[in-house]
Amino acid sequence: SSENSWLEVNHYLLELLDYAWDDFKFKSLEDLTHPDDWPAELEKKQALSDGKIDNYSIQKRFLRSDNQFVTTIVSACGVRNPDGSLKYIMSQIQDISDFLKNEMRYRTIFDFAPVSIWEQDWSNVVKMINQLDEKNRSHFSTFLSENPDFIARAFWGLKISEINHETLRVFGAKTKVELLK
Repeated sequence: SSENSWLEVNHYLLELLDYAWDDFKFKSLEDLTHPDDWPAELEKKQALSDGKIDNYSIQKRFLRSDNQFVTTIVSACGVRNPDGSLKYIMSQIQDISDFLKNEMRYRTIFDFAPVSIWEQDWSNVVKMINQLDEKNRSHFSTFLSENPDFIARAFWGLKISEINHETLRVFGAKTKVELLK
């Protein structure tokens, strides 16, 4: 509800936080939120209550019954009374703990792989190609042979989004910024 109490909860949240309903129903949202995450949640809830926003999504940690934290994405929207005042807040909560572990695993493998790895963002190149008319897209090799400058412009449209430690070592750079100057 808008007062940080629970009107209804599905079994997923009870299982996620390892609570029985009889224990859970006496916990406030603040009781179950990591102290560092509470101010941001409170700010979003207040903006929702004041009608400044209709919904929000935040990453936050919930406290489980075993005093461990689980990281989630909370998507919430306000349900309003006919006069526009906030009746209650409806939320969807998704556990992202496994995703974060996998992201950390990927990041570690990427950062410390013994080969040079460059992660590139091709979105600008895709936009350039999509801006071509149908004739040029369907005869792309002809277009490229008639417009060799397109390749150079596409090359400069690439963005290097990440590089790993081995890349820095190979090129003798201390930081990504130094390497990409």
